[in-house]
This record gives sequence, C-alpha cells and structure tokens, in this order.
Amino acid sequence: MREPGAWTVETTDTSLTAAGQIGTRSILSTANTNSLPVIATWGDVLVQGPQRFTVTRSVNGIVKAHNGGTDVRLAVPTITAL
Repeated sequence: MREPGAWTVETTDTSLTAAGQIGTRSILSTANTNSLPVIATWGDVLVQGPQRFTVTRSVNGIVKAHNGGTDVRLAVPTITAL
C-alpha cells in the first residue's frame, strides 16, 4: 500500500514533556468497517536531535587513536527496538 502524499491528521501530545521522548499511536475507530485484523506499520521514521551516549573503547581489543571530542557516529541505517 502506498503512503499518502500528505498526512490527513496531525497532533501534538503535550503529555510528552521530558526531553528525548517520541511516540506513535494507532487507534481503531469503533466505526471501522475494514476487515480484521487491521495492521498499522511505520517505515522510514527519522528522529532528529542530539543523542548523548558513552563510548567504551577497545572492548574488542582493537585500538584506534582519536583526539578528544572527535565526532562519533552510529552506522546508518541504525536498527533499534522501540
């Protein structure tokens, strides 16, 4: 199924007040006439913003010199459980 060119509904959830929270939600209306089960999926989700994490170096015994403050990036695309 193709994704629509524009979203038909957008909203802001003000209950998500802490930094770093994201959310998705699907609601099946009681007026739904589609055959069950109805499946909701998301693809190409992009969350932008600074993410901070601690890097533990040389865990696998390989040492590669980097200057302090060197930009460290995760592999793209990164696959993670939500």
